[in-house]
Amino acid sequence: MTNTRKPFYRLDELCTRWRMSEWDIAGYVITGKLRVAAMVAGLQVEFGTNATPATGRARRRPLGSRIHSGPIELLPDDGWHVIEDGERKVSRFWAEPDQYVEIPRDTATGSHIVVRRAALMLSLDEIDRFEQAHGITPMAAVLIVDEPVRRGARSQFDWDEFWVEVCAVVFVDGLPPSQGALVRQMDQWFAAHATKPPSTSTVKKKLIPLWRRINPESLASAP
Repeated sequence: MTNTRKPFYRLDELCTRWRMSEWDIAGYVITGKLRVAAMVAGLQVEFGTNATPATGRARRRPLGSRIHSGPIELLPDDGWHVIEDGERKVSRFWAEPDQYVEIPRDTATGSHIVVRRAALMLSLDEIDRFEQAHGITPMAAVLIVDEPVRRGARSQFDWDEFWVEVCAVVFVDGLPPSQGALVRQMDQWFAAHATKPPSTSTVKKKLIPLWRRINPESLASAP
């Protein structure tokens, strides 16, 4: 089974993945080389263009508003302050050049939100982009990378279910009177549940170590 690649990861996961401190990551954030995001739910934001014509005066043109739920990327200064100070009042968010995204001033819930360090995260796309841009090799133990597929032939018998049934026989039905009786019982179980059951000798080989551990004589002599 492989691990699912999550759509975003928290700051502590990235510190482990990149073998960096939060201070290291904050340095990339404030220089604009890495964009962190905050998780929000039902946040109303306004978006539009913010062109600067030849006169040198910025001209805003609102294009609409939307309700945003999910990660929303922060501006470099805000991201840095959240990491360093633990929280930050934020009213504007990252946008493409000559565009803006912000909380409208007349919003009933206020013109800003408080973003706390625990709410910071990075999208998987941003993580991949950053690693490629800076030649970072992630730490293999972190679960962003899929586990390698186990090699080798798959067993034709369901031994996991076999051992579940053995446990039920021993602890629910009661220990059979002999090793042979346990082998015969599990032979019968395989005959009822497998299209092609294993040989009796194979079943016996599986059960011998267990029987030696819990045979009736050892149980009888136990205090």
